Amino acid sequence: MVTEPRKREGPQLLLRFPEGSNLRDRLDGAARENKRSLTAEIIHRLERSLENAEPLPPGGSAYEGRLATLEDMVGDYLNLTNDLNARVRMLEERVAELGGLSNGE
Repeated sequence: MVTEPRKREGPQLLLRFPEGSNLRDRLDGAARENKRSLTAEIIHRLERSLENAEPLPPGGSAYEGRLATLEDMVGDYLNLTNDLNARVRMLEERVAELGGLSNGE
């Protein structure tokens, strides 16, 4: 009996693994354990990873959303640093005043 090759439908993606990476071997092993093809294993894992992923911001990318968050964090850090510097200056002034009082001034 002659079997026809399976038709492969849908968009294709060429995937290259980093040189020296054992990721493909690990995926191959997982696919065998789960009785899936390598492609089915990769698709299964990608789908699982996206189930709880945060949606992309409208008209933007995940990086833009992370960048905005990072910019907010840097702004908060700068505000906190400025506030701490102002408090240190106030304490230094107070210590100087108290030092002057202890010298009999």
